[in-house]
Amino acid sequence: MIRDIRNHIIVGVDPGTTKGYAILNLEGRLLKLSSSKHASYEKLLKEIIFFGNPLIISTDVTPIPKLVKKIAIATGARIISPESSLDTKRKRKLTSPYGRQLTKENLDKHKLDALAAANYAFKKIRGKLEKIRITLDEKNKLHLERDITPLVLAKNMSIHHALQRF
Repeated sequence: MIRDIRNHIIVGVDPGTTKGYAILNLEGRLLKLSSSKHASYEKLLKEIIFFGNPLIISTDVTPIPKLVKKIAIATGARIISPESSLDTKRKRKLTSPYGRQLTKENLDKHKLDALAAANYAFKKIRGKLEKIRITLDEKNKLHLERDITPLVLAKNMSIHHALQRF
C-alpha cells in the first residue's frame, strides 16, 4: 500500500560541472533522475522543489560538498552522507534495485552517483520511517504521518515530542 506522503522526498545530489540529482519518495520509489552540465543552483533547486518537500539531501562523498549544504539550508532538509566516500562497488549495489528504470534512462556517472546517494539515505532512514508508522498506528494517529514525518526526519525530533505538537 502506498501512503499519501508523496510530497516528502529524498534527494541525492552529485555536484560539479555536471550536476546530477535523483529524487525518491519516502517509499524509495525513483521519481526523477537527471543531470545537466549547465544547471544553475537556482534551476536545480526549482526542479527539486517541483517534486515536493525535500526532507533529506544526500551525497555520495565526504566531505559534504558546498552545493549539498546550500540546498539543505534553502529547503530545511537534513543532510545524510557516508562516513567515507562511496566506492564504485557500493554505488553499483545501491543503484541495482532500480535496474529496470535505469535501462530507460540516458545514464551517466552523475545520475548514478546521485541515485546511489539518494538510496544510501533511504536505507539510513527506512527503519525510522517504519518506527513512525508503527508508533502512529498503535496510537490510532496514522492520519498524522504527513505532519510527524518531517519533524522526525528533517528536524531530528523524537516521535513522542513531534506528537505533542498535535
